[in-house]
Amino acid sequence: MQEWEFGVLGPLRVRHAGTSVPIPAAKQRVLLTALVMAGRDTVSAGRLMNYLWGETPPPSARNTVKNYALRLRRALTDDSGTSPILTTPNGYRLATPVQAVDLHRFQALEGRARAEATAGALATADDLLRQALRLWRGTPLADVPSDLIQQEIVPGLTERHLATVEFSFDLELRRGRHDAVVTDLHALSRQHPLRERLLGLSMLALYRCGRAAEALTAYHDAVTTLRDELGTDPSPELRALHEQILRQDPALHLRGTPPAASRPPTVARQLPGSPPGFVGRHHALRQLDELLERARRERTVALAVLSGPGGIGKTSVALHWAHQHLTDFPDGQLYVNLRGFDPSGSPISSDDAVRSCCVALGADPATLPAEFDALHALCRTLLTDRRILLLLDNARDAAQVLPLLPGSASCLVLVTSRNHLPALAVQAGARLLMLEAFDEHDATVLLSRQLGDDRTSADPAAVAAITRWCAGLPLALRVVAARAAQRPGFTLADLACELRDAATRLDRLNAGDDHTSVAAALSWSYHALPATVAQTLGLLAHAPGPDLNRDAAASLTDSALPQLNPVLLHLEAASLLVQHRPGRYLMHDLTRLYAAQRATADLPADSLNAALRRLADYYVRTADHADRVMTAHAPRDRGTLAPPPTTTPTPFDTPTQALTWFDTERLTLLATQQLAATRGWHHLVVHLAWLPSTYQCHRGLNQDRIHCWQLAITAAQHIGDPGLVMAAHRFLGDAYGRVGDHARALHHLELALNHAEHDNDLLAQAHTHRGLTEIFSRHGDHHAAHHAWHHALTLYEADDRNRDATRLRHQIRTNPAPAPSLHHAEQQREA
Repeated sequence: MQEWEFGVLGPLRVRHAGTSVPIPAAKQRVLLTALVMAGRDTVSAGRLMNYLWGETPPPSARNTVKNYALRLRRALTDDSGTSPILTTPNGYRLATPVQAVDLHRFQALEGRARAEATAGALATADDLLRQALRLWRGTPLADVPSDLIQQEIVPGLTERHLATVEFSFDLELRRGRHDAVVTDLHALSRQHPLRERLLGLSMLALYRCGRAAEALTAYHDAVTTLRDELGTDPSPELRALHEQILRQDPALHLRGTPPAASRPPTVARQLPGSPPGFVGRHHALRQLDELLERARRERTVALAVLSGPGGIGKTSVALHWAHQHLTDFPDGQLYVNLRGFDPSGSPISSDDAVRSCCVALGADPATLPAEFDALHALCRTLLTDRRILLLLDNARDAAQVLPLLPGSASCLVLVTSRNHLPALAVQAGARLLMLEAFDEHDATVLLSRQLGDDRTSADPAAVAAITRWCAGLPLALRVVAARAAQRPGFTLADLACELRDAATRLDRLNAGDDHTSVAAALSWSYHALPATVAQTLGLLAHAPGPDLNRDAAASLTDSALPQLNPVLLHLEAASLLVQHRPGRYLMHDLTRLYAAQRATADLPADSLNAALRRLADYYVRTADHADRVMTAHAPRDRGTLAPPPTTTPTPFDTPTQALTWFDTERLTLLATQQLAATRGWHHLVVHLAWLPSTYQCHRGLNQDRIHCWQLAITAAQHIGDPGLVMAAHRFLGDAYGRVGDHARALHHLELALNHAEHDNDLLAQAHTHRGLTEIFSRHGDHHAAHHAWHHALTLYEADDRNRDATRLRHQIRTNPAPAPSLHHAEQQREA
């Protein structure tokens, strides 16, 4: 019988006399796999039924197994009529030598390799392992559709392969070939983060290659992963290796390796590459240039902190500047990622960072002191009189940075952080540079560099929309550019349209992993906040309008200012809130969107609704107070303007202060009225049309009046107060008249007149006819104006019930066309 060969170290393979024999039928591949894995042992029909159908075989399963075995025997019959598939009284078996199966050849080679390694023949062992690993062709039995085989057999094969790969890397390290394998070993360790043996080999290789900081980082990542995934700590062996790396244990080096002191000194060049397509940031770069020049001139340590929210481009600015000034630091550039806001949640300790810097600066690992203070003193000594740039990336707080600061005036330290780190300015004289979002010009330039001028210039409207939805955040813009490059068939208008919906915008701003996801970048800052501070951020994110004053924030969060101020300071320091004017705060649009989504998910709906109602009440009460201070007329009935005592209005002493408040809060008042309309707070909607109306007339903001009174009409109809509906139509008609929309003005004034006549309200009819007089006069219809004026005069003379009507009657007699602003003031008094 000619020789048969079977392969299970990859997709199932059958060869006969060097020629492949296809087994196209899936069930036959399952049956053959069961026989191959059994070696020369018999596999019962019942066991084959389990492999083929699991625990619920069909009634005819036993006969079907016989048919499958018969067909398989025919497929594996050679020219002499002989087949390796044999039928026995108890089942079926494979009649081939064990060497015919690649798994058995692999096991034999691996066993010989381990024996040679034990005997010290490392080169021979390595050669045998290479032969063994070459037998693997991919995922074992990937084309065999059997749940039982995939669950019982494949995991064992995969584990055997990984164990052999680990042994192979171990041999390489024992032979001193760490430089050759460190990249592959580190990558494989990241693919299998729960394999502590593989991680230990990777840490050792990194350490021997002078990359102690990366080895320590890998260990900290493993600690987090093991605790999150398995609820365990690293093994004693891995913890011991970590301690050896920390104390630079000489035992980690191979015998015969020359000591560090005898090696030629090396200059550390640890900076990552300069970011491609760098845009803008001229102010920050100029500030760093000035800092360097001043430090050289005054012989002081130069220290700068680049801060800003996640995705703003802090590291890019730092690296771009550093690469432009390499010649200013001929003695080296050190780079340490402090991982202050890393998804692992495990910042690098300053102790570990100092140790890695000492090694990079040429310290003998065997002489590094174990004591904290002595180690830091050694680091400062190594930096003395050396022109070195130290880039500390992603710092969490000042305590993480301070021990790393050199004492030599020849060095420059550049820190990036999401926190402002004012303590470094106080304790170490740091210059604080806070990065802001790109303006439209720089955002457009970035997109053009990523996508090409032809594509962006072809649709400037889409580019403007993209920059608007990305709110100038560099990370968001780069993600959109990457999505555009991946989808050349999409127009920029298509991509802009995807970003339009706020509910899904953050999902679109994701290029596939945590480091290219805007939401992930924001989440790292959010999760670093204390719970109460995070809750405040979520409430502030829901506030209507472009920004928020401190009194409004206090009402929103139901806090007294002494308790609220430290929270606002915390959010400012974390680059999640900006105090762009004294006492006024705003949030980056994407930060606001993320925080609002978190608050909606995390806070009870009743709590969020109550907070927004307090905020709306604050604006109503303060607008009422401001309107009283601005106007000298008799106060209106404000019995309904009594929100809960938890909302305290902002006080004003002069009309100028009240007018300034209205100017400042104009857009916020409009947004708050829209919020009240959305949530069905109908009385507040009417108040927020009525109270700013005098101010809006004073400033000529007639479009604002139109918007406010349109909402007020709907709210008044919900309330069911005919008088409110009538007044809202009349004021809306007046506002339309002031912008020259004659048709709409007449329509609403006629509706107001109908309501007044229906209610037999003579004074309201008089006011409405007075309004019609204004509209007709502006339109040049003097006959109609005179007719309306005559009606108004007659109605005023028929109603002497209040002094406002009497005064207006006297005025209309002496001046039939009073100034519009005076006319409106009388309308407001009447209301």
